[in-house]
Amino acid sequence: MKTTYYKTVPLFILSFAVYANQTLRSQNIFDLKHSYEYADFLSKSVNINEAISEYERITDVFTENDSIKIHLINLYIKTEQFQKATEFIKNEYGNDYASYSENIINLYIHLLFLTDNYSEVSLIINSSCQLKQKDKDTFLFALKLIQMQTNTELFIDSLQKFYFSKNKDLPEKFTVLEQEFNHFKQIKQRNPIFASVLSTIIPGSGKIYSNDKQNGFKVFTIIGLNGFQSFRAFSKVGKTSFYGWSFGMLAGGFYLGNILGAYESAERENHYQFDLFRKKIIQIIIN
Repeated sequence: MKTTYYKTVPLFILSFAVYANQTLRSQNIFDLKHSYEYADFLSKSVNINEAISEYERITDVFTENDSIKIHLINLYIKTEQFQKATEFIKNEYGNDYASYSENIINLYIHLLFLTDNYSEVSLIINSSCQLKQKDKDTFLFALKLIQMQTNTELFIDSLQKFYFSKNKDLPEKFTVLEQEFNHFKQIKQRNPIFASVLSTIIPGSGKIYSNDKQNGFKVFTIIGLNGFQSFRAFSKVGKTSFYGWSFGMLAGGFYLGNILGAYESAERENHYQFDLFRKKIIQIIIN
């Protein structure tokens, strides 16, 4: 019985291996369709890094498939691996923008906007690439908004007239970008010099004007309390009061700092508002 058993087991394993091999060959689970389905499943789950690894494997095998490459680039962007996405595009398609497909060149420009590489965006727009004219106009408009070029309003007007004269619809995102631009123009820009003058007259008021109300009230309170303590000490002891001079110097130091701080607060507020505007423009573009 033992002999029969040991002879049967290897035979069973061999039969199973042959069957499994034939099944795998018939299904070919490593072909493009099955590999893509598996990578797509991973990308929709929490295994983003595994999905990236799977897409990288597929692109190594199926080197001519742009669709797979686009999925991989999008995953790089989603995980904020911008440098890796840029290197991948350059390695796959080189430096000749004319050789990029329409989808790839659009995706590459999105990547440039995300990395603030506006000079290369301008270079691509002015090159002979596979971008549609509407896409070129949209990217150029976004570029002018982000760089706050002085001729932006003139560009809007001329572009509208051009499309209307040709009885063509404006680029899809043009209206949204224009609305965002008009909204930004309505935001009151803070004048740093005016903020400093305000804080010279009333300590902390320049910060309040610059939308930094919490710190403005803090500065006003600190200078006021130190000034009051200094006045009180001088009133009791006279000019020789140690506490009077100590509190007075603190109040003076905070007062001078408050003037400079108001100037910086105004600049910081302006930068903050513009950064919000810039991010909205980029979000419109990449969506």
